[in-house]
Amino acid sequence: MNKPIYFISDVHFYLNDNETERNKFEKVSQLFDEIIDKQGSLFIVGDFFDFWFEYKTVISRRYFKILCKLRQLIQSGCDVHYIGGNHDFWLYNFLKNDVGVTVYYEPVETEIDGKKFYIAHGDGLEPEDKGYLFLKKILRNRFFIKLFSFVPPAIAFGVAKFVSGTSRKYDNRTPELDLKNREKLKKYASEKFKTGFDFVVLGHYHLPEEYHEGDKTYLNCGDWIDSFTYGVFDENGIKLKYFAEVNTK
Repeated sequence: MNKPIYFISDVHFYLNDNETERNKFEKVSQLFDEIIDKQGSLFIVGDFFDFWFEYKTVISRRYFKILCKLRQLIQSGCDVHYIGGNHDFWLYNFLKNDVGVTVYYEPVETEIDGKKFYIAHGDGLEPEDKGYLFLKKILRNRFFIKLFSFVPPAIAFGVAKFVSGTSRKYDNRTPELDLKNREKLKKYASEKFKTGFDFVVLGHYHLPEEYHEGDKTYLNCGDWIDSFTYGVFDENGIKLKYFAEVNTK
C-alpha cells in the first residue's frame, strides 16, 4: 500500500469570522497539505461543517476558503469522500458537482487493501433512541427540505449560528457520560467485528479512541474543537493521530 487514507470528523466549521475559526482553518489546511504531499485520500466522517444547507445560488462566504481548500485537494488528485453527519447531512449537488466530493448519505461499507471497513458518523446507532431517529427522518424528508429552501439564507444562517452557540453553552458532557459513551461505542464496534469488519471508524461523540480487539481496530476520529485528532490508514494499519504530529514524520 503506497498511499495513505486519512479520516477526519467533527471539525464543526462555524459561520463565524473570529480567531478561533481562523486558527482551525490553518490547522486543517496544514493537514490537507500533508494529504496532497503524500497523494493520499480523505474520508470526512460527518460534521465537517456545523451547519450546511445547499441553496441553488447561494453559499456562505464564511465557508469559501475551506471549500477552495477542498477543491485544491481534489484537483491535486486526492479522492475526498464525505459522509453526512447530524449537522451537515443536507449534502447535494454543489459539493458533488462543483467541488468534486463523493457524497454518502448512509454508512460506508468498503474494502481497502484487503481489509473491510465500516465507516459512519455515529449518530443514531441505538435503535431505542426513537426520538432522535424520528427527528432524523423528518429532517431528511424531501418535503421538509423543500420547505426549508424557502427560508431566506440570511435568516437560515442566523438561526444556525444561534443554535450552535446555544448547544455549546449548555453542553451536558461529564466524565461519567464520556466513559459510558466510550464503552457503548466499543461494544458497537465489537458487534461489527463479528460480522466480518476489520476496522470500524466513527465520529460524532468527540471522543478520540483507538481500540484494538485482536487484529481488529475501532477508531473514533475525535474532533477539531478540543482534541484536534484524525486517523490514518497505511501499511502499518490504522492509527489515531494528533495535529501536533502533522508533518513530523
